[in-house]
Amino acid sequence: MDTLEIVLQTAEDLAKDYSNWDGDVFDFVSASVAVSDDLSSTDLQRLHKDFCGSSFSTENTEVFFYYSNRKPTFQVIRKEV
Repeated sequence: MDTLEIVLQTAEDLAKDYSNWDGDVFDFVSASVAVSDDLSSTDLQRLHKDFCGSSFSTENTEVFFYYSNRKPTFQVIRKEV
């Protein structure tokens, strides 16, 4: 599983418990352990750098990549169906 796949699956899992979740790289790596233990903070920081200012949609979520207080941050929003 590549880094983006892990991020998107983790977002789906987070959306089951939270309608709106925010966290930094380390929070997200911790949350991703249920999906894969292969995700490193370095890989995630690299992905964030490449996609900062962007978002990805899955069936049930939208994942935003942005900076908060100069920290790479992720926001997962559950889509209303």
